[in-house]
Amino acid sequence: MLASSSVDLREAMRTRAFREDLYHRLNVVPLLLPPLRARREDIAPLAELFLLRERERSPACAARRFAPESLDALRGYAWPGNVRELRGAVERAALLCGHEQIPLQALPSALFESPQTLWEGRARRPSLKDLEQAYIRHVLEQSQGNQTRAAQVLGISRKALWEKRRRYGIP
Repeated sequence: MLASSSVDLREAMRTRAFREDLYHRLNVVPLLLPPLRARREDIAPLAELFLLRERERSPACAARRFAPESLDALRGYAWPGNVRELRGAVERAALLCGHEQIPLQALPSALFESPQTLWEGRARRPSLKDLEQAYIRHVLEQSQGNQTRAAQVLGISRKALWEKRRRYGIP
């Protein structure tokens, strides 16, 4: 059996947030793997593997490779969702792209949009409220709507996230 967690299970066990018997059952041979952002050299090979799998799974997929700027964007992104997020981004791009080469525009915009590009061409400078709202939307998009994960990334409780979403009108 193989299991993974983004939570420190030993600490969760100590605080009684995770069952001790289950921890000992799962902790036979622990494998500690650094996050994807610490293994930048793995991003391109993993993306190519996910693209190959998508081509095998979907005969309608025309994509065969990534444009160089697409690979640069993949390597430059922090990947808070780790390998699962990378796989989702590649699958999405492969399905949406009708070309042999996946262009930058087929990737999720969060991979190549910097905070500066969010405000280019605006008549006024963004307020702290504007920035907070945009960042919350960005984190929710990156966590694929997972409230718990988004709240963890933001460093706030789920209740605080819910209140901010209500205040800003974020669905």
